[in-house]
Amino acid sequence: MLGWSVEWVDDQETLRATDGLRLLYGTAELSDVFRVHPEGLLHETHLRSVDPQVTRVPGQHALFPTATGDTAFDVFAAAFWMLSRMEEHAIDATDEHGRVRTNDLFAARHGFLDVPVVDEWALWFARSWRERDERVPLPNRKYSHVFTMDVDNGFAYLGRSWWRVAGAHARAMLENRTGEMKARRDVLSGKSPDPFDVYGETGRWTEGLADRRIVFWLISERGEHDHAVPTAFPLLAQRIKETSHWAEIGIHPSYDSLTDPALIEQQRIQLAAVREAPVDLSRQHFLRIHKGAPYPHLQRLGFREDHSMGLHDELGFRAGTCTPFTWYDLKNDQPTDLEIWPHTVMDNTLRNKLKLTPAEGVQAAKWIVDKVRAVQGTFIGLWHESFLSDHLEAKGWRDAIKEITQYAKP
Repeated sequence: MLGWSVEWVDDQETLRATDGLRLLYGTAELSDVFRVHPEGLLHETHLRSVDPQVTRVPGQHALFPTATGDTAFDVFAAAFWMLSRMEEHAIDATDEHGRVRTNDLFAARHGFLDVPVVDEWALWFARSWRERDERVPLPNRKYSHVFTMDVDNGFAYLGRSWWRVAGAHARAMLENRTGEMKARRDVLSGKSPDPFDVYGETGRWTEGLADRRIVFWLISERGEHDHAVPTAFPLLAQRIKETSHWAEIGIHPSYDSLTDPALIEQQRIQLAAVREAPVDLSRQHFLRIHKGAPYPHLQRLGFREDHSMGLHDELGFRAGTCTPFTWYDLKNDQPTDLEIWPHTVMDNTLRNKLKLTPAEGVQAAKWIVDKVRAVQGTFIGLWHESFLSDHLEAKGWRDAIKEITQYAKP
């Protein structure tokens, strides 16, 4: 997180003989060596439930306080505990979609869910050491912005079987949703484009506003929670290929993939065949991750990144960071090369969970962007084609997302 190169040594004599900056993570007190006293967590080899003691360092929460050493807390244990999501392995209660409930998270219970504490700890650690030794380098960090879109439907009205069209039209009639009925008729008759067909337009207006742009496509059989147009529909396949020209492409594994991870590979193969290129980015539908799943499966399949780490009902930092990090396999007690890219703002959260207006959503998102900029982190917004359509109940949200994206520009 600090962008420093480190050489590890395993004994005090080698450390003493080393020129330049020296750091000790241990209990011995050596002259001219900056020391972090280990709380004990990182020397354990088994997975257990941990409820860290909370302390305060200037202006921020901190975990695992220590009575000795040059820092007030074990910054390495604290960072590991947050990033590994060790606490979530001990939480059995879930919501109706098998997700850990946000209110049960340690950061929510202790009032720092909206703070990138791990990034703050890293910067605080660097400042503390630098105060002792001016040779300590400045952190090597740079703010960045990643624009991401989840395609849950593909199209609002096109690509549906006739019985689905008939059923949807009948429900709209019974509920007197005249705007929807007219829009469906206009699209199916060819008078109007499908309102969810936002892909070309999104590629144009996001140009130059983000360091990366990623589109995650839901590729699945229709189910209770999966409503995507099938890739057999030619226009959807065409849009996937066209989107590949301006964005990276990832898989949005279906709802049931959390409990049936074999679906991830089946759907990845299908998406790769459509776009005629490999797929190694993933984000779970409904952000369904629980006790590390499906990370072991993604790791085995050779995925490079997962973008599911985030909150569905609040804005904030689920893992305490806005910096991409590698997943640690707690069950096997070993590091991996699967990168976790945490997002902090989602359109569905702003409108449906927090009940904000588009204008209120813009202000809330800007507040989070400012927090990310303050630590030179990576802001990742999660948007959907339905919100970018500005269609019916999404009215006003396309302009809101545009304003947020412009504000987050690197």
